[in-house]
Amino acid sequence: MMVTLVGFGLAYCALVKGLVSVEVLTSRFSPRVQAILNSITYFLSFGFFSLVTWQSIKYIRLIFESNLVSAVLLIPTYPFVAMLALGSLVFSLVLLVHFLDYLSQVVNK
Repeated sequence: MMVTLVGFGLAYCALVKGLVSVEVLTSRFSPRVQAILNSITYFLSFGFFSLVTWQSIKYIRLIFESNLVSAVLLIPTYPFVAMLALGSLVFSLVLLVHFLDYLSQVVNK
């Protein structure tokens, strides 16, 4: 259940912009430069978590085909990995929305 909590917790935290950011250096830049740096950061983060989502989906297929179950209760493990993949997909979409938001700020300023 921790996988589900972490997967969707990251997406929720990003949605409300509760992620930790260090602005010691970037706070001294102009709003346009800050928007450019933020758009680059969110784009790279979106790319990374898109890869995490893709690899998680591939891993779901692998463990589904191998009939992997927990050791004691014999519960299939693929639904939990699927929840992680779904959470990382939602997180990726939130990152994409933030990227597009900062990109529009760059264009408008």
